[in-house]
Amino acid sequence: MLFEKTFMAIDLHPEISLKVLQGSKYRYAEEHGFTIDWAYQNITPIYPPDYIAQELKISTNQSILRVANTTYTPEGIVFDYTELYLNTEVYQLNIIKRR
Repeated sequence: MLFEKTFMAIDLHPEISLKVLQGSKYRYAEEHGFTIDWAYQNITPIYPPDYIAQELKISTNQSILRVANTTYTPEGIVFDYTELYLNTEVYQLNIIKRR
């Protein structure tokens, strides 16, 4: 199970809605003329705050992974910033890296 928080600049995405965010952000990007070029990710083990532990149905003493992801366009504009909180007992994180 995971918990996700996404931040998107309202001036770049004035028509954004919860319905859009529940779908594919990348499909939204394509439909609105954005090209996703690259992302910076920071993966950190943490102990979850109460509200995330409750959502994940775990103890605040159980470590989880926090994945902070900033996605950029080719022009260097931030498309979105997302934080994923992953319960490592039920969620596997796989990373593919290309040169």
